[in-house]
Amino acid sequence: MLTGLIIERVTGSPWAQEVHERIIEPLGLRHTLTLGTSAYVPRPTATAYTQFPGRDDLTDTTVSVDGGADGGIVSTTADMNTFLRALMTGDLLPADQLKQMRTTVPAPGMAGSDKARYGLGIAWRPAEGCDHGVWYHGGTSFGTVSEAAVTPDGRASAAAAVFTTRYGDKERFTDQVAATIRLIDKAVCGGRR
Repeated sequence: MLTGLIIERVTGSPWAQEVHERIIEPLGLRHTLTLGTSAYVPRPTATAYTQFPGRDDLTDTTVSVDGGADGGIVSTTADMNTFLRALMTGDLLPADQLKQMRTTVPAPGMAGSDKARYGLGIAWRPAEGCDHGVWYHGGTSFGTVSEAAVTPDGRASAAAAVFTTRYGDKERFTDQVAATIRLIDKAVCGGRR
């Protein structure tokens, strides 16, 4: 949210416009959009389900309120992969800015790794089968969990989206996220985890 406010203050334009003009359009991300307060949901779309604390049932949370700069972008896994590869190969940012993004601090426990490190909007973790680990980012919203990772050279990437969040069952939710991360790492690195 803070980044979105900074973008708007510095540019004088809405964050969504800047994202569209600087990232979505140049990379040709035809299935990525910012919804804002629109009730429009692109079709076809998966139904997002949320299990709220204290309940056993699942609630359809496909259409929810604007997430702003934190969750206000709808995309496909293919577009997520295009974005990650462009970021790591230098097609999106100048080398100095990418180097700043990759300057990390320890983030033990993030994505289930005690060796994880966090940079500016992207994190790094070791991954079996990838000698230099993977750069990754994920997100959770009502009814959706996304995880994506890319090799440092941008040659391999994978993204996954899960459409059930279980805030009412922490153990099951944690297991689901861990399984998604293992899937991503195996797809990117070919490891046997």
